[in-house]
Amino acid sequence: MENEDVKLTKLWIERFVIGLKLCPFAHYSFYDETIYYNVSPHIKLSDCKDDALCLIEFMSKEEEVKISNAFLILNSTLSFNFVLDLKSKTDTELKKNGLEGLYQTVVFHPDFQFGDEVFHAPGNYVNRSPLPMLHVLRSEEVERAIEATPDVDSIPFRNKELLEKINLKKVSEVFEEDFIEKNKAYI
Repeated sequence: MENEDVKLTKLWIERFVIGLKLCPFAHYSFYDETIYYNVSPHIKLSDCKDDALCLIEFMSKEEEVKISNAFLILNSTLSFNFVLDLKSKTDTELKKNGLEGLYQTVVFHPDFQFGDEVFHAPGNYVNRSPLPMLHVLRSEEVERAIEATPDVDSIPFRNKELLEKINLKKVSEVFEEDFIEKNKAYI
């Protein structure tokens, strides 16, 4: 039986990330079922970092066609700054172990805030998720996706404009039954 946090994450990816076309590459790995989901029960930074590194080690042993990227889904009580610290410590370990160019990490959190944005700015929703998460991507796959996507530099501007039009007030709106239908005109 699938974990509830994994179900919620999958629904968020399908309805929000793919449904709004925020990431034009996400649908490939999602529908090919090559995203790996790992739920961490830990709340200590060192334990979460170990979970992230174990996840990356697991990915390194699997072929890309089996696991293209992964989400480390964290305890819902963990703060945005905690997850930023986790990313920093994980990235430091990747560098120390010579894996810096092979994997990339991205933070998602219900309270995500870009450094130059106010908290309620619509653009923050690009990285807002129902749960704290660390997304681990294979750098080669990201590079191939970027090369294959025309006008890739326009994606952040398109996303910001789209999210301003939709004007989300909270991540949970994504799970409303009519969310996609209600916002079809903007997509």
